Amino acid sequence: MGKGNAGEELDRTEAAIYEELIRMLWARAFWSAITREAVGDDQNVAVHDFAAFLHQNPGARHVWESIMAVEQDYRDRLLSGPAGVALMNMVFTDLEKLGD
Repeated sequence: MGKGNAGEELDRTEAAIYEELIRMLWARAFWSAITREAVGDDQNVAVHDFAAFLHQNPGARHVWESIMAVEQDYRDRLLSGPAGVALMNMVFTDLEKLGD
């Protein structure tokens, strides 16, 4: 993940694997927040931690933002409840607060 996190050039295979790793990290943060919210914990620590990870790793941030741009329409339609877009926007807000 080092090359990808640093934003270095990846070959096609590395890029595909790296994108899947970022998707998995995001899914883990997303569903952790959803699960915790279901039991009354709405602090969304995993989502905030994911935003910190993106802040520290510009390559990961670029990949995640690209994924979100492509999937935004689907997220709006499929996850229109408070968790869908709200958690994604929470990451963007955290990144702004971190100075990006």
